Amino acid sequence: MKNIFLKGSIILTMSALFSIDIYAEPLSTVETTSIELISKSRSGRTTLDYTYQATFINSGADASNVTGFVSSTSPNIQVIENEVVIGDLDHNELTTSSDTFTLRIDRQTPFDSGALEWAFDSVAPISLDVGSTELVMNEGDVVNLSYTVSYTAIDGSVKTVLFNQDIQPGSGIGLVTDAPPSWSSSSTQDWIVNGTLSSISAGNYIITSTANILETGETASVDTLVTVLPENQLIFSLHAPQMAPGGIQLNQSTEVFFSAQLDIENGAPEHLTLEEIDGIGQSMGVIGLLFDNGLNGDVSANDGMFGATFPITSNSLGDKLYRVSFFDGSETVYSESTNLAVVDFPTDTAVSSSDMLIESEDPLIKVYADHIIVGFHDDVPPSLIKEVVEEVGGTIIGSISDLNIIQVGFEKKTLMALHELITAYSVQSEVEFAELSYEVTLDAVYPNDAGSKNVEVTRVDEIWLLAQKGLTIAVVDTGVDYNHSDLDVIKGKDFIDNDMDPFDAHGHGTMVSGVAAAKINNGSDIAGVSNSKVLAVRALTATGASSATLADAIKWAATKVKIINISGGFYGSADQKALEKVLSKLAGKVIVSTAGNGGISKKRYPCANSNVFCVGSSSDSDTRSSFSNYGSWVDIAAPGENVKTTKLNGGTASPSGTSFAAPLVAGAASVIWSEHSSWSASKVKQRLLDTAEEAAGLKGKLIGNRIDVFEAFFNGDFELGLEEWKFKGTCSPKSQLGPIKPKSGKKMAFCTTGPAGDQVAAELSKELNFIADSDFTIKFWYNFVSEEYPEFVGTQFDDSLKIKLIAPNGTETLLAEESINSSNFQAVSGIDFPGGDSTVGQLQGGWKEVSKTIAVKKGMGSYKIVIEDAGDDIYDTAVLLDQVRLK
Repeated sequence: MKNIFLKGSIILTMSALFSIDIYAEPLSTVETTSIELISKSRSGRTTLDYTYQATFINSGADASNVTGFVSSTSPNIQVIENEVVIGDLDHNELTTSSDTFTLRIDRQTPFDSGALEWAFDSVAPISLDVGSTELVMNEGDVVNLSYTVSYTAIDGSVKTVLFNQDIQPGSGIGLVTDAPPSWSSSSTQDWIVNGTLSSISAGNYIITSTANILETGETASVDTLVTVLPENQLIFSLHAPQMAPGGIQLNQSTEVFFSAQLDIENGAPEHLTLEEIDGIGQSMGVIGLLFDNGLNGDVSANDGMFGATFPITSNSLGDKLYRVSFFDGSETVYSESTNLAVVDFPTDTAVSSSDMLIESEDPLIKVYADHIIVGFHDDVPPSLIKEVVEEVGGTIIGSISDLNIIQVGFEKKTLMALHELITAYSVQSEVEFAELSYEVTLDAVYPNDAGSKNVEVTRVDEIWLLAQKGLTIAVVDTGVDYNHSDLDVIKGKDFIDNDMDPFDAHGHGTMVSGVAAAKINNGSDIAGVSNSKVLAVRALTATGASSATLADAIKWAATKVKIINISGGFYGSADQKALEKVLSKLAGKVIVSTAGNGGISKKRYPCANSNVFCVGSSSDSDTRSSFSNYGSWVDIAAPGENVKTTKLNGGTASPSGTSFAAPLVAGAASVIWSEHSSWSASKVKQRLLDTAEEAAGLKGKLIGNRIDVFEAFFNGDFELGLEEWKFKGTCSPKSQLGPIKPKSGKKMAFCTTGPAGDQVAAELSKELNFIADSDFTIKFWYNFVSEEYPEFVGTQFDDSLKIKLIAPNGTETLLAEESINSSNFQAVSGIDFPGGDSTVGQLQGGWKEVSKTIAVKKGMGSYKIVIEDAGDDIYDTAVLLDQVRLK
């Protein structure tokens, strides 16, 4: 795969959209000297709420606008209100805050102030929010930027604030802003600066933005790296070829349609070259050329799918391997290879008549009575498939042969007889699954599996309608029950018995697998995080296994998949050489493991090893589980208490432990990496860390923040800036706008009609790719802020806002609408847009919530959430958006 960039595209990477926010700086010099009980009240039969006031001292330099955050290290002390506004803290001066904090404690538990941990933030008097610290552009691109200069009043005197920007090297990009020479204020104020950045010539540039207070010399400075790429370079991803049919019969010439997807913005080649290769990747000869012209089997021209049909013959059973390639102007680019199965049974699926449908146990489901579907493991050869079918009963009437999915046909049977036959197939070691063949119908509810509290807390349920698939996850554990109807299992290796039958004789691995990848929308048991296959690797038993065995199993699994889950480990020294050496070679993998269930801070391996994503367990109410190990070596938390999942021999169970927190993280990594296939493992992990919920109950608990799967997938809280969103005009992530703070987290989206005279409309949009017909509920918060209030209310200068959902046929569902003349406003201080005057209004009451349920149809890229902010070009108006939710 190559990643090259095209003229006309603006590619904002994940790191590019973090706004640098030095508004809050951690203070390590502050401590509490005493706390005093102010009041207490009963909160339950055995618990009381205690409200305390604290006294603080600062051993460092004078600090302004200090806030303290308290957390508890004791499971018997629950923090109800954790934030204490302290104010200014001078050097070595005792300060008793008027603000309080509240703890909930069992009345029989003695209060221990030593169980409280404090963290302190100080607000800097001058700060900058630049929106993007990295930008990638092409020659000739133009993008609008927005900056916020924030001044926090130190005293009542007027201060002068200066803003300037320097570009190095001095030519190659141009930046024009509407910033005045200076601002003056005696009160807290945010000044908005809008600018236009133009790329002229390829190269790397640094924009240094600086704001300083003239009277005190205090300064804030942020660098933005701008990469300008040359014209006419390609960005593409070449995928492995596909075949229809996926297999051919032995010694029979068969017309096979080969296709390959080439994702490319422009500059597509005329054709792709198809060739057969041997097992070591050497070419065995060119088969022909694939075209994107709507001919010879290619169904549509210029859709990025290249295809052609060729006659294929083989005189030996097994797989034939193929790849595609094209010349990109400098070298030949090759795809990965794909196999074509050679078998001696039908390679197409058979069609059954509707008169073969019978009722099942569920009145809403009908099944075909003349065949069942049997999935054989990928490594089972065609001859063995035939042997099993002949031995158990039936006839192979059709197949998806490259996936070893077989239609086994027979005379019409009763439902009981079908189940008996399914059972007979399921006990065969070669069989991955055996199931009824269902009548396919539409259903408006998606998914139709039972939910679990852990998926609600981490918002997994909000991605099910949007996530197309997930990558295969290797579960290195006690094995997996590969006959479980709610799991799609690939047989891996058994390192305990040294064979290729990693059946779960204990049950642990099966429960782990369900958390990550129980089938979604199959009407059975539960839904996991991702629609993923599980690669079963048996390396653990009920009585344990050696660390050498574990290291060997991890190394083997890494040759098969990109994501590995290890819900086990051991305590040991900090220098685990064998395991560490194996793991150090696997930087390209996402390896997830468990912190352990001792409730202690002692390191557990492999979780504490480098290159392992270490997971602790949290509760459904975002506190640390009492059994979870903890420490700075733990990266992220996930719910691990009473997790509903699959169990051995079918059905579900609800176990607890860090073992069942880790696979939720592995499943999330599977979805994210599938969505962003060109990303590195480190970028996948960083995405999960950057979008995790900073739950108050986990602060100071040393198990990291709690994973938020929807936020990682969708970025509805804008914690990653505008990553995953598209915009026109001037849009930017903001950490605050005067006194207006994000509704959730640290960021919100901001779109403005500025800069005046150049840009009079802004649009922020996001495509929704629904994978099923369903109802879904969209929720979000928005605010409408304008400098036109109050002078231009009732005039022709009527800036407006529309938020709408656009369907594939162009139908618009209006979600929210505001305008200067029709909306109710209130004055808001501390905001100054460029030009115009200093009066600003926001919607009456501030943030407004929208919640609307809409019926949608399955469609790729069809629906769009669109926020439009448009009006005149004299006085600026802005829309704020935050906390977008989908169900």
